[in-house]
Amino acid sequence: MGEVLSQAVVEVPQTDLTDRLLGKNQPIRDPVYVATERIVERIVQVPVPAMPPKPSEPAIALSDTFFYENFSMYEEGDPASDWGKNLVIVEKEKVKYLTTQVPGEQVGGKTLRFPDDFRFQFDFLGGKEGWIRLGFINEQEFDNELHIKFQGHNWANELRVQIPGVNDGNVKQDRDLNTVSIVKKGVIYKIYVNNQFVVTGEYPKFNRITGFKVAFEDGRCLSGFVGKR
Repeated sequence: MGEVLSQAVVEVPQTDLTDRLLGKNQPIRDPVYVATERIVERIVQVPVPAMPPKPSEPAIALSDTFFYENFSMYEEGDPASDWGKNLVIVEKEKVKYLTTQVPGEQVGGKTLRFPDDFRFQFDFLGGKEGWIRLGFINEQEFDNELHIKFQGHNWANELRVQIPGVNDGNVKQDRDLNTVSIVKKGVIYKIYVNNQFVVTGEYPKFNRITGFKVAFEDGRCLSGFVGKR
């Protein structure tokens, strides 16, 4: 950045040289002004106005979340012993999943107090031919599990949803990865698959939930568990 700091005035006497420069026999009537310029380099500190704080979207989202697990804190091959026996973490397309490598039915789950009303969902990989069974645990000591089964039928491109006391619900599926959601309001349970409503049931005995279990076979993978109020 350049800045003119001073201006010098120089009066040049008339000589043969100046006559030749300015024109012969042309007397100098006015002084010649020569401006001098000095380049100054400096660092200018400009005060930056304080920006208003951005809204904390994760904090807002987490305030409504009572359970979350995507297994990102595990390494592939780690046993998921805090979920149950014979369970392991695998990675598929950069997503961590809970699964089993032991033949037969395996069960995992968590003990936690659910709010009275909630939305609980997770991703289920391997649903075209496999099945999983979700159980909500009631605080009562008898008849204390509400079972919801998701059964794939590859030949029909359907995922069947089974809950007690009502007819099975079916939803078309054209992929092996599904997101299942259970929405509870009061004693009403609504089941969704890939944001599509499938079936609903009324269960007064299962109004206080203190945990959940998932049962599945080898080759079925679960991830993206989220519970929201």
